[in-house]
Amino acid sequence: MPLDTDQAALESFVAKWRERWPEWSVMEVFVPAAQRPVALAWAALLQELTDAAWRGEDARPGEAKLAWWQEELHGWSLGRRRHPLGIALQKRPAPWDALAVALPGLAASRERPRDMAEAYDRLAAFSAVVVEVERALLPAAPSMAEAERDAVSATLLQSRCMMPGDAHVPMAVFARAGEGDP
Repeated sequence: MPLDTDQAALESFVAKWRERWPEWSVMEVFVPAAQRPVALAWAALLQELTDAAWRGEDARPGEAKLAWWQEELHGWSLGRRRHPLGIALQKRPAPWDALAVALPGLAASRERPRDMAEAYDRLAAFSAVVVEVERALLPAAPSMAEAERDAVSATLLQSRCMMPGDAHVPMAVFARAGEGDP
């Protein structure tokens, strides 16, 4: 694929992310200008991964897409790329293999959790790797890894609430509602 076609495809994925998150135009001023292209590509990649894990009535297409991403991310760690988001991300020294290994955990988080603790537990390994990748891609002041992991999990769970359906609602909430608890 010619470089200009790759760049257009990269911009298309970023535009899809910007469409879903228009408030970025306000928030981007807090990201150093030099880091914005990487931050945007990283956000678009996370959207691709969470869409594959959580969107649609049937999990199988998403599982296949995540398997493809797992292979792609392993390739990034070896210096290969097929996906246009790799233009901005693949050459960066980030733990792409660890992210690939964590994808089954993201897929497993599709199932309805019993409660919020289980929702966080299911995302803990994936979120921890997200923190590692973000530290590599977007260096900032060091902070506590567990708090960052939980913040990533909270953000992911919040974004899942914006998807159709109610699979993100823990069973404990349904149980309380069934018992008359608002």
